[in-house]
Amino acid sequence: MIPIILLLISQPDIGQTFLIVMTWLSLIFISGVNLIIFFSFFILIFSVLSYLVFFIEKFEYIKNRLLSFFEPGSGNNYQSEKASEAIINGGFLDKALAKEH
Repeated sequence: MIPIILLLISQPDIGQTFLIVMTWLSLIFISGVNLIIFFSFFILIFSVLSYLVFFIEKFEYIKNRLLSFFEPGSGNNYQSEKASEAIINGGFLDKALAKEH
């Protein structure tokens, strides 16, 4: 697991790293490991990923995307705006589904 994570972090691809680590942690949780060990490891992984995102310059773009997501007035939030616009225009059931009913 560690070589895969190190390769993904060197890309830098925190998203895939996060998905693989969370899948692995889910499997460990389901296997019945002691909860104290599980949550200790979860906190360790979360701390390492947080450190990478907020304190290493290589991952500055991730920090900027997170900050612009939580504070829409700052930074480039083109993708979030387009997603919100699509949801607003389509409605809950989408326009195409609403016409069929």
